[in-house]
Amino acid sequence: MPADVTIGAAAASLSMLDNLYKLIQNAKKNGGEQLSTSEIIQSLPAEAFGVGKQITARLIALDEQMKRLKVDLDIPLQELETSYDWWKYKRYRAAKNALPEIEGLKNSIITLVDDVVAVFACAGAEELLSKSFTEALDEKTHLRDLADPAKPAREVLTGLIAYSEKITAQLGDL
Repeated sequence: MPADVTIGAAAASLSMLDNLYKLIQNAKKNGGEQLSTSEIIQSLPAEAFGVGKQITARLIALDEQMKRLKVDLDIPLQELETSYDWWKYKRYRAAKNALPEIEGLKNSIITLVDDVVAVFACAGAEELLSKSFTEALDEKTHLRDLADPAKPAREVLTGLIAYSEKITAQLGDL
């Protein structure tokens, strides 16, 4: 499997649904009790917060890796791969993998936004649900703009890190 597909899939797997599945599986293993719907719903904000922290940490690690390898972050994201020759292997590999990894992490944030709407739906907060759904559409448009591959890599990474930190902080307040 190509590295870009592997990285994108790994980043996209950071979802609240994955974490909830693990939570239910662990509950079954540890005592065999099934979690009630209310117990699952109560765990949703904490799970969403945890996923947000994972996404933020991965974005920060990617930014630090690119800086450590002296990848020119002022180059548009879509041009990074072609800006380094293969014999500069570490820098080339980091630049080559940047676009699919950022795309995967952006999609993970979009999934997290959708998951937050699902949290409100499951919690029976219908008054928040309608507002959240509308705001989620706006947020996803904003995220797609933040991660525009025509923008410099530095701007994309900085914007996504700030957004991920913001949404994670909001989730921590739920």
